[in-house]
Amino acid sequence: MNKLLCTSLFFSAHFTVNAADVDQADIHMSHKLTDTGKIYSVHLSQKQKNTTLYSADIDVQTNQVTVTVSQGHPAQIGKLIIDDEEVVAHSSNGKIAWRESRKPKDKMCLPALFGEFILAHLDPLKSGKTLTCYGPILKAKKLAPFNVALIKDTPDTLVFEIGPGSFGMWFFMGTVEVHLNKTATKMVYYKGITPAPQGLEGKMAYLEYEGKINNYNLLNHATHSILW
Repeated sequence: MNKLLCTSLFFSAHFTVNAADVDQADIHMSHKLTDTGKIYSVHLSQKQKNTTLYSADIDVQTNQVTVTVSQGHPAQIGKLIIDDEEVVAHSSNGKIAWRESRKPKDKMCLPALFGEFILAHLDPLKSGKTLTCYGPILKAKKLAPFNVALIKDTPDTLVFEIGPGSFGMWFFMGTVEVHLNKTATKMVYYKGITPAPQGLEGKMAYLEYEGKINNYNLLNHATHSILW
């Protein structure tokens, strides 16, 4: 795949989060588009100390998508490689943690690319269809289903809900709301669980937040990837 030359872009959002490990903390999300993908990060500012809770480099090529998590909870550090046939998760030491074959018609959806999944399937979603896609679940070490649907069409925004696609998935996540602008080129609001951990030590638990997002431009060339 030829590299797509693009200007680096960032989005940012600040929230006060009430969670066990991040009480009254300021959460800052950063998003940078690169030549072939994007870098998604979540930072914590608390008591004049800044900590990167999560950082993932997502590389989108013609025949493969690679997600490299360089910062996060120890259980998250590693690499996820997705091609047409399978998903392979590598731990921080490079060894394979788990792998699972993909079914030919299964669509993939990664939390850091929820907006891009919606953009790639905008027409069927706007027509009222609920789509099922599959994402990697760290604790279960497998792919699990998500359901994606348009739940509100306002004069300014399109509101989508992403939730568990099976009964068992309710043990791992609740619903997520993603708000896009009317042309579905930017994410403007997010509510729900994130890929970031609540803290870098102790038991692994995902951070949740709700708030506006500024300057979040969707990764256009990802809409034609092998993920879906």
